[in-house]
Amino acid sequence: MKALRIGGYSGLAAIALTLLVTMCVILQDSVIASRIQQQPLVGSALNSASESVAVSKVSLPQKTNPLLMR
Repeated sequence: MKALRIGGYSGLAAIALTLLVTMCVILQDSVIASRIQQQPLVGSALNSASESVAVSKVSLPQKTNPLLMR
């Protein structure tokens, strides 16, 4: 009977430890995800810089050949 009680408490302790580890992993994953969402400043700065370069390439006036205008 005593062995059954020790086994039962050991099983409960194992379940509690598993739940604790699982909660820590979930918490760590959510912290990493929130940090990733807060850091698109670098990526958006690069995107806006590339967009401005693309816009400046498109918005430059086209040079015409003066010989063709005659």
